[in-house]
Amino acid sequence: MRFLLPRPLAACLFALALPVAAEEAASTQQQTPASSDGNGVLGFSVRSEEWTLIGNARGLSLHKPIMIFPATYSPDYSGEETEFIFQFSAKHQLLGTSLYFGYTQKSFWQLYNGEDSRPFRATNYNPELFYRWQPEWARLPELGLDFGLEHESNGRPLPTSRSWNRLYAGVFMPRGKSLYYIKGWWRIPERDRRGPDDAGGDDNPDIQDFLGYGELHYARQIGKQQQLALMLRGNPATGKGAVSLSWSRPNASGNFFYAVRLWHGYGESLIDYDRSITRLSIGVMLSR
Repeated sequence: MRFLLPRPLAACLFALALPVAAEEAASTQQQTPASSDGNGVLGFSVRSEEWTLIGNARGLSLHKPIMIFPATYSPDYSGEETEFIFQFSAKHQLLGTSLYFGYTQKSFWQLYNGEDSRPFRATNYNPELFYRWQPEWARLPELGLDFGLEHESNGRPLPTSRSWNRLYAGVFMPRGKSLYYIKGWWRIPERDRRGPDDAGGDDNPDIQDFLGYGELHYARQIGKQQQLALMLRGNPATGKGAVSLSWSRPNASGNFFYAVRLWHGYGESLIDYDRSITRLSIGVMLSR
């Protein structure tokens, strides 16, 4: 096993030295950290020390975190242990309503694996359609609800095709310096495969054994605009799931965030949904 951190760490430092590119990609953000949003961007106000709606999101807007991790390390899969991981995500408000189309793409690039021509080991494609509702309840005025349909696949042919479709409901609520988001889902059933070449059958009938039926997100603002973010998900019946812990802080101009993330468990990529992966990642986020 080769330990290749020095080379990707150099790449990470190089990436962090390019604030101009990061500023262009993040030019639509406020200097307050962005997270989930309602009709506007839900960010953390340093002045009031609480989560608050910023502006009004019309058209294309932020969705899930946008991240660039040039330096990652995991010993738990074949090929180079170090990968370049990046994710971009956005949503579009449809017809001026609270209905949104969202799209997220996450790639695992074996940039440092020159022996195998630096391939993309995996890419996850995740379109979704959801309705965001913020009821005006006196006791919980900040509460928001999401109801959606999402598809996730890796875009590969058999036998490495992976995909599933879900109906989901989510509840998000900011409270002071904390943000809570709980999401539960129901997988839309697919028929069993009739043979190894049956592309219309279920690619991964046991995926919920490893990814479960829901996940919890918790973000907490600490110090000067630093953020700790925790994700937990799993299946109590099988005892399998995943945990992710991230730390991030804005750069001097506030246009991107230095970030470190630790992942352990199943489902980091669809191709490895049934394998437990432990990974440390270092890089930047353009939104969080």
